[in-house]
Amino acid sequence: MARTNREKAYDYYRKHKGKVTFKAIAPKFGVSESTLRRWRKEDGWDDDIPKKKISSRGSPKKRSQKSQKTVEYELLPSNGLNDRQSLFCMHYVRC
Repeated sequence: MARTNREKAYDYYRKHKGKVTFKAIAPKFGVSESTLRRWRKEDGWDDDIPKKKISSRGSPKKRSQKSQKTVEYELLPSNGLNDRQSLFCMHYVRC
């Protein structure tokens, strides 16, 4: 049975462990780069290849429970404010 360009491109991509660009693969099999991207997404080409751990540079860091500080407020006379309003004022002054 004849193998399609899709199967050949997948084997080539897998042989190089995903480190080859679509720009390099496309002329070998006579298809466009966007077609290769679509095939990769539809067929899950990257599922077999181990992925590098990506650093989370932009994501917020989680604090360990040891480093979290609990803040206790001393309640002062409210001057006519309800509890929510006084908590907002304390939080506003702190931050």
